[in-house]
Amino acid sequence: MNNLLVLALTALVFAPADIHVVDGDTIWADGVKYRFVGVDTPEPTKYGNARCAEEARLGDYATEYVTDRIANAQEIKITPNGLGYYGRTLAEIELDGEDLIAELIMEGVGQPYLGRKGNWCD
Repeated sequence: MNNLLVLALTALVFAPADIHVVDGDTIWADGVKYRFVGVDTPEPTKYGNARCAEEARLGDYATEYVTDRIANAQEIKITPNGLGYYGRTLAEIELDGEDLIAELIMEGVGQPYLGRKGNWCD
């Protein structure tokens, strides 16, 4: 018989002051770098990785959107969900009970992550 390992995902709760936004899909909290699971956002201007001006514009907006949403949240829940390719902790994130990842996609500054960066330049 196969042994199954079941991991309970435990949400961590933070205040806005405990969060540092890196870009539209990455934050730091309590010394841990979290990458939002299942979403890709464009690269902002500040890192010089954007492939075109439109990606940089959208990346700046995504970063600003996440920063503003976190700053105005009463409760931030981060649920770790494994490790990503670059060693970042993958996580789901809720702000006052709302799924921030879904918001980014609905806002047009996030694409479902399908194993590679999205194309923001076409």
